This record gives sequence, C-alpha cells and structure tokens, in this order.
Amino acid sequence: METQLVTQQVKGIVGESLTFPVEIPNLKPDTEINWRYGFKELDFQIARIQNRTIKVFEERFKARLQLDNMSSSLRINGLEREDSGIYQVETIGGNRFIKRFHLSVYNPVPEPQVMQIHSANRSCTLLCFVGNASEVNVFWMRDGKPLNTTELEISQEMQGGNVTYTCVASNPASNKTTTVTPSHYCDKRKGNEDDAPRNHILIPVIVLAVIGVLAVLSITLYFRRKKTAFEKEGSERSRNSGGIVYAEVTTAPPAGSGEDIPELAAARQTTAKLTTIYDELRTPSSQNAPC
Repeated sequence: METQLVTQQVKGIVGESLTFPVEIPNLKPDTEINWRYGFKELDFQIARIQNRTIKVFEERFKARLQLDNMSSSLRINGLEREDSGIYQVETIGGNRFIKRFHLSVYNPVPEPQVMQIHSANRSCTLLCFVGNASEVNVFWMRDGKPLNTTELEISQEMQGGNVTYTCVASNPASNKTTTVTPSHYCDKRKGNEDDAPRNHILIPVIVLAVIGVLAVLSITLYFRRKKTAFEKEGSERSRNSGGIVYAEVTTAPPAGSGEDIPELAAARQTTAKLTTIYDELRTPSSQNAPC
C-alpha cells in the first residue's frame, strides 16, 4: 500500500542545527532509509541510513549530516543559507514510507534597539530598529498585542507608572525582543532642557576667557618687542658716539678732621649746594705722548 506524499514546511537558522521531524512506523533496524535533496527538484541522494549507521554521499554535507539517535531521523549541523531546498525521505522494502520537506534557512535575528528620535513638551517618540538586517519584521507590542508600527509616540500621560512596551524583531524562524519603560527614555529630554541655560552661560564665559588670555599674550609680546628695539637703539648710539666716555669726578676731603677749615665746615652744613663737576676724558694723541 503506497503512502500518500506529504510536504511539510520546516525552518532553520544559520549556524544552528535541525532534525527533520520524521516518525517511521514499524521501523526495523535493517530497513534501508534514503534521503534525497534538491533546490527545486530532488536532484541527488545525500545519505543512506541502515542498521543505525549513516553513509553520506554528498561532499558538502559529509561533515554536517548526523543520525538522530532518538528518532532515527536525519540531523543537519551548522546550517547554511544554501541548505534551503527540498528534502525527501523514503524507505526501501517492506511497508514503503515517503515524506517530503521544504527547508528554509534564515539568518539569526539581531537584538532590536530602541532610541528616542523626537521630543516635545508633552510627548516623545521612540524608534524600534535592527539596523541593516534583511528579512526581519520590526514592530512594537503592548500587553502582548502588536501595534504594527516601528515609531511609538508616547504622550506625557503614557509615561507614568510602570507601563512597558516591547520592541520585537522577528523572521519566520526566530524572534528577539527588548522591553522598555517609556519614562526611562523620555525623561532624558528634561535633563537636556535643564542643561540648556547652563550651556548658554558657560559658552560666553569660555569665549571671554580665551579672548582675555590672547589679549594678555599680545600685550606681553608687544612690550617685549619694544624693549628689544630700545636696547638695540641704545647700543647703536653708543657705537656712534666717537669713543667719548663720561665719568663722574668727586673731590676727596683732605686728611684730618677738617674742623679747622671754615669752608669745609660750612659745606657739610649745606650739602645740597655741592655741585658735581664732570670732565671729558679724551684719548691721548701721538703728539702729546711722553718721550
């Protein structure tokens, strides 16, 4: 009696394992079980199972096909996107059994992220996203009910209490979720508003301080240049004076106390009237030099 052919949809995730759900009735250990594979048609045989031993024929499956000890079914390890296609199992001899599967392999679903994209006085908007992942459906949920949107507008009334929303990322093979409390994200804008007046004050203060430092540096550099120029000018004048040198000449008092000289006694009492006399020193010429 020929068994009716049944095709079953199965799904797998890249990098994980999959065991085809097969239950062969009245299976004997020596029954030969053949597995065939093809992307659209059953192009070739990939494995044979008999007496609890598996033999793999296809090269790219050799390191990844395994006999499942619990069900005597076929197990694929390290799934790849290229493993998607049609698989068929059939028994040879005795009560013939045949079943067909259509395997679809998907990439793992990334963990969804949540960010605030807009804020107003009485509301904010949260975005649920997964970046550049393909074949992923992203949406918000509340109380187990999908809201069918990626952008969730939260009013001020919705921010109170412990109300939570769930950001969901899914594909036909798996899903991942991130649960958030809206106030955790929406309250951040309040802190930003409080910081705004401080920023308006702090920025001008920093600018004025920088301007002040630059002004001090400019003035210091200006006077330093003036001093250098003045010293250079004095040096030039000294070189151009013809070698004339001026010296201060003072008169030493005569030996003795000087008490007996009336003129000196009067001079000591009126020191403010003393006058310093300078004489010009000249370089001796060859005519006046002593023989």
